[in-house]
Amino acid sequence: MTYCMGCMQPLGDNETHCHLCGYPAARQNPSPFLPARTTLSERYPVGRVLGEPGASAEYLGLDVASKEAVVVTEFLPRGLCGREEETGALRVLPGCAESFGRLYAQFGQ
Repeated sequence: MTYCMGCMQPLGDNETHCHLCGYPAARQNPSPFLPARTTLSERYPVGRVLGEPGASAEYLGLDVASKEAVVVTEFLPRGLCGREEETGALRVLPGCAESFGRLYAQFGQ
């Protein structure tokens, strides 16, 4: 089943826009955010970006086990890291390791 990345409701087979929220079915998140439909922990596909609180990014997600919408938070301190194009992994920018590490230690507390 395909889900709308804007509201996490099921999409019809040939829908180009969500019939509920109008979100374009093919829309992708801008760099450096995770691409829409990236699945984390084999359970949480991420959709649209909800916001950037502090040193993180929040995405609309779906818990495929419960079929419920969730908020997925990613550590993403702007200006301290970038994303590898091929793998999607974060990479610390040169000269930013100490600041990155300090913020990461506080992340999720």
